[in-house]
Amino acid sequence: MGSYEIVNAKGKTVMKNLRAVEILNEGKHIIGVKEDYTFELFDVQTGEKVPQESGLKAPLFLSRGNTFLILIQNGNYYVYDFELKKITKEGYREIKNPDGVRSSLLVKDENFNWGIIHIDGTVQIPPQYLSLDYGGGEMNGILYPVAHLFRASSRNSEPFYINLSNEVDLGATANSCCFVMGNQQVVGKRLMLLEQSGKLKGVEKTLLGTTYYSTSREYNNPAEAFNWLYQGWQEAPDSQYALVKLAEFLRSNPEFLQAQEGLNLSSLYRLAGKQSPSYLLELAEYFRWENQPDSARFYYEEVVKTTPQTSYTRVGAHIELAKMAFREGNKTLAAEHLNAAKRAASANQSPLPEYKLEELSEMNLATNLKYGQVILYKGEKFMVLHGTQKGVELSNGTYLPLTETDYKVLNESSDQFMTSCYACAGSGKVTKTFKMTPITVYSKPELVSGSTVSGDYIKTTSYTTPSSYEGQETCSVCYGKKVVLKR
Repeated sequence: MGSYEIVNAKGKTVMKNLRAVEILNEGKHIIGVKEDYTFELFDVQTGEKVPQESGLKAPLFLSRGNTFLILIQNGNYYVYDFELKKITKEGYREIKNPDGVRSSLLVKDENFNWGIIHIDGTVQIPPQYLSLDYGGGEMNGILYPVAHLFRASSRNSEPFYINLSNEVDLGATANSCCFVMGNQQVVGKRLMLLEQSGKLKGVEKTLLGTTYYSTSREYNNPAEAFNWLYQGWQEAPDSQYALVKLAEFLRSNPEFLQAQEGLNLSSLYRLAGKQSPSYLLELAEYFRWENQPDSARFYYEEVVKTTPQTSYTRVGAHIELAKMAFREGNKTLAAEHLNAAKRAASANQSPLPEYKLEELSEMNLATNLKYGQVILYKGEKFMVLHGTQKGVELSNGTYLPLTETDYKVLNESSDQFMTSCYACAGSGKVTKTFKMTPITVYSKPELVSGSTVSGDYIKTTSYTTPSSYEGQETCSVCYGKKVVLKR
């Protein structure tokens, strides 16, 4: 027997031995379901039962935000309102639990085909699929967004994604395809997307960008990755997926921080910081290199506030805060930050350089050095590349220590350090050919109206990945700049 009961405002038990009790319709109604799935629905404000037809059962427990009920009558599923009046006049063999608040429902007809209806009963996609499921969660930008889509399958086909217009969603389908291809899975995604590159929008371009830095070195192309990732974020600035993927790429490929004029890194990392505190550290570093110490301090302190004491992300933040404190003459605070950095490093079994307080007091960080500047250092000229935790990387592969002040910025062009790119002969582009074994990604059924004699029938169209693709790419050696560093 059930163990739940419903008690009214006067403390009187109105239902007992229930298998379930649920609050529905944003708290306006409460339902008590018996062991045989018959039920009573109560209006919370009046405490009265809502009148119902005979033979109704409640098989599903819906989210309290939904404005409808899914009930069974005479073996068929219907959508009801909270006055227990039918919204859908046609019954279905099954209606799936929406598993959240939704306006579209998945329904199965008498022929065991799945389709989609609106909660008002309007048919959005006639039943024609072997199976249908709701798209799934977003995972804070980590996974490709499919919550607004539906995962479909038909006979002799891998699953694919459709939208409410019954169109195959190219990005989501490509992202889930090609698992049988082993190591060429990512290449399969790339070919499928490149074949339709003229139709790609927003996060679809982001997905294409990810295929250029997540395979083996033979197939990777950071320049092409950045081009697509940046376009995807520009076209879908509110997408967490586009934001996180671009931020992840820039963290591991810092040379592109200077590659795109107008790329607002402060906004990028500030937004990404909502997903992970490590992005706040990147944002602090950005402001440090832009010679904005107050903003840098704010985000270093945010890292300290939002991470556990044992987080390795805190190491860099504490070291920089120690430097700031010592430059301001606060040796006590500087020592506290250095000790905290050592504790965090030790907890992660990582070494920490033994900075001395005397060295910190003399540090004059080279925060104003920019990519492409020419400096004179120890009697030699070098081109500045980019800042790292080791120091400022120079054109000969060495690093200018962050503590170094004995250098001079020269008013000279960096062209003297460059030569024509050997990989693309100075054109900035290369012709690339990909080959692979074709695979059928999906077979999409479509309900077609037939004659009065033959009746309606289902027509199936298959999509197969191309066996090869040839096109021009940005040169992966010079990143399309036509020149490379002399080595």
